[in-house]
Amino acid sequence: MPDAGGFCKVVETVLRQNGKMLCSGALLEDPGEQSTRFVQFSPARNRLLMCQSASLAACFGPLTRAD
Repeated sequence: MPDAGGFCKVVETVLRQNGKMLCSGALLEDPGEQSTRFVQFSPARNRLLMCQSASLAACFGPLTRAD
């Protein structure tokens, strides 16, 4: 459920990884590590913003589903 600002909190937990590097050269996170993001959907629910915190200060998007 969204909070008063319309943000849904998403917590991702790494279950396993393959030990390979990302395109950036960094290693994937270890199993058990978590990352938290905040998602805000448009009123029509056809687009979303992905944010670092429950604020519009550090977001990317809007993201739209491709047909």
